[in-house]
Amino acid sequence: MNNSPKVLIVEDDNQQARFMQLILTRHHPPFDVHVANDGPLAVEMASKQEFDIITLDYNLPSMTGLEILEQLKKLGVSTPIIMVTGQGDEKIAVKAMRNGALDYITKSKEQINLLPRVILRTIREHSLAQQLEQSRRRYFDLFRNAVIAIIVIDANTFEIQQINESAESLLGISAEEGRQKAFYNLVAPEQQ
Repeated sequence: MNNSPKVLIVEDDNQQARFMQLILTRHHPPFDVHVANDGPLAVEMASKQEFDIITLDYNLPSMTGLEILEQLKKLGVSTPIIMVTGQGDEKIAVKAMRNGALDYITKSKEQINLLPRVILRTIREHSLAQQLEQSRRRYFDLFRNAVIAIIVIDANTFEIQQINESAESLLGISAEEGRQKAFYNLVAPEQQ
């Protein structure tokens, strides 16, 4: 993320969009704000340009915010999304979060005034989640492809949690078979 986070506001109410844009451009540092006033335009913009975050109105004329979330997911767009709605409906919030939105706010003046802070927090959390996932993938690749046998065992039950390819080869079993056994069943008593 650079010093001016790039934000896509998806809002069909021009007055509301201008208000949100004004709050974000007056922030220090100012946000780089783009506006889409309907669902198809939002999907097109989000699939062709990189944004740091998208604020997505729930009620739009041609598509709901949930439909846009679904379209973006199908297109592989992983930009963090904050759902924005005129009414504070918990059911909508739950649906939005289940479908990939990272946060949810209402269009009250108090909530919209907090928008810069919510956006920055959401971008930061999304970035940390991506870093954690990359680290997890690197760890798994190192574990899986290590040239030495690695067996992860539960300290209380001695059940095998994971084995890598070298351990599979050494023991002559698949990782799935290994997870169904206790470690002491695979090793001769004198070697335990």
